[in-house]
Amino acid sequence: MQETPDTVPGFERAVPGASRPGRETNRLRLYFLVPLVIAILITEIVPIVGVYQFTHRSTGVGGIHLRLSAIELYSDTIEQHAHALETALDILSHDDNLRDALARKDRQELLEHVAPLFAKMKRTYGITHLYFEGPDRVNLLRVHEPQRYGDVINRVTTMLAERTGATAHGVELGPIGTFTLRVVQPWFEERTQRLLGYVELGMETPEAVERIRKSLGAQGFVLVKKDLLDRAGWEEGMRVFGRTPDWGQFPRYVVSSQSLPQIPPELAKRIETDQLETAPDEPVIQVGQTYYRPLFVPIQDVGGRPVATVALLVDVSHEIDTARLALLLGGIAYLAGGILLFVLFYRLVGWLGRRIEDNQQRLEQLATLDPLTGLYNHKMYVSILNNEIARAQRHGRPVSLLIVDIDYFKKINDRYGHMVGDRVLRRMGVVLKDSMRRENSVCRYGGEEFAIIVPEFGAEAAVEVAERLRDVVEQTAFGSGKDQDIRITISIGVAAFPELAGSADELTTAADLALYAAKGGGRNRVSRYMKPVTGAKVDIVQ
Repeated sequence: MQETPDTVPGFERAVPGASRPGRETNRLRLYFLVPLVIAILITEIVPIVGVYQFTHRSTGVGGIHLRLSAIELYSDTIEQHAHALETALDILSHDDNLRDALARKDRQELLEHVAPLFAKMKRTYGITHLYFEGPDRVNLLRVHEPQRYGDVINRVTTMLAERTGATAHGVELGPIGTFTLRVVQPWFEERTQRLLGYVELGMETPEAVERIRKSLGAQGFVLVKKDLLDRAGWEEGMRVFGRTPDWGQFPRYVVSSQSLPQIPPELAKRIETDQLETAPDEPVIQVGQTYYRPLFVPIQDVGGRPVATVALLVDVSHEIDTARLALLLGGIAYLAGGILLFVLFYRLVGWLGRRIEDNQQRLEQLATLDPLTGLYNHKMYVSILNNEIARAQRHGRPVSLLIVDIDYFKKINDRYGHMVGDRVLRRMGVVLKDSMRRENSVCRYGGEEFAIIVPEFGAEAAVEVAERLRDVVEQTAFGSGKDQDIRITISIGVAAFPELAGSADELTTAADLALYAAKGGGRNRVSRYMKPVTGAKVDIVQ
């Protein structure tokens, strides 16, 4: 049977109303299965989203708790170190020689007496600063830097100890971006309670941040405010610590220490825009195969002034993997049930659709195909030709028409009977269709006449096609069913648009006239329609 219109490239434009295989089934599936799929998706997505949001919210709340834990851990660490320094100062305060030297402001005796002890404290406990100051807060001796003295100490801890008359402690930011825990203790003459001066111990506190980082299993970045630093001093200090200073990396902050070689882009953007507050719904940051949730711990000095922020990246890969596993398992369970339901309805709708399509296809075949040959009928011929003419006009391409007539077909009917004649017509339809390109449309024009629409071919090329077709038919044996071969010939009329005709009707008339000329010229030949020549009686030349 002839190919359906959908199998012929470009035929959808020729026959817009032609139905596609499976169209009715697809329509039914669209009407019935789409609502079903939507319902299935809703019943699946809602609980899955709920699981995800619960996990995400739990992780976010956990991040807030971690931030609070980090702040508490930092405070506890500072307090522990402060208590240790205060204990050391209490021990020193019981040394009468030191108290006497401080009362006399004897720098040399203070240095000789305390230098070995300070070296031991520095080596054992990490104490980095030891000051002796007079009652007027004028520095008498920096044990760690004895060549510098005589300046007035105006740090907050010293001022606080002076105001309260008691030991004061707190973290202060140095000019090179380091955090120093300072404990200042006023010493008094025991009998008269006369103020002898102030003794100060200090230690750098990087281990406080490091302790937080290790406790939380996090990566850390210490961000110090630029406006509290001396650029030259900070850059020099960074070089002393073996780091490369980058003052211009961010507008408001410098990175004084970091545990990762590079700052992730998402975190760098937060630093650049000064968005250093921890939110409950913090988005995770991916670095390689590891997922981090950012936490921001503000650092204040002893005066309550915000001086820095510790940006922590807490590894939440396990939580993310757990959430994904929950989503996966829940999705699989819901999906399995949804698929079973979908398959059941899919098969049911498919069966109904095929039944409808079979009936519709039979109707379409009755309306579009010739029942004897399986070729397009005359009605389809008119529709296809009009569409091909319109397409040729849009694209400026030719289209040719061949009208084929079986020579002396009436003699076949008279000699062999109409049943043999019908077999010859069916065989002729097969030969014509097999001899044409897929782009060509073969139609039964009426009786023993056939029409072949040849897109993209002008008159000359169409004549060549017609000659080959005529030769094929002449060489083909058409059996009568009684072991007899029937040899037949055909006559073909050829016309082309827009070369020799301006419309579908004109093209049909021209090809018909050319066919009459071929039959009148002796049959078994091809004739091409030519434009009339003045004085000529016939419009056909070939």
